[in-house]
Amino acid sequence: MAQEVIQFIGVTPRQFQEDFLKETKTFITDLVQNLKPQETETYLTRKQVAELIGGICVGTVRNWSKEGILTEYAIGRVIRYKKSEVENAMIKLVK
Repeated sequence: MAQEVIQFIGVTPRQFQEDFLKETKTFITDLVQNLKPQETETYLTRKQVAELIGGICVGTVRNWSKEGILTEYAIGRVIRYKKSEVENAMIKLVK
């Protein structure tokens, strides 16, 4: 395997370092500006979870929460489930 050699003629190490840092900062700035924000998480009710899974009853969703299969998030009396976590749990159950 042949090595490639790059020679910098007329460029001091300091100039090279400054140019390299400048270009790196520009690259990172462009990258950050072009990042798309992540989609927000979708939260589902027990009824929506039951429908998503395929017609199981709401009681089964509640039981799966108690068994630790699904994680529920509560604010007061309102219970919700993260859609991504429900989908991942279903994949684990199928395997």
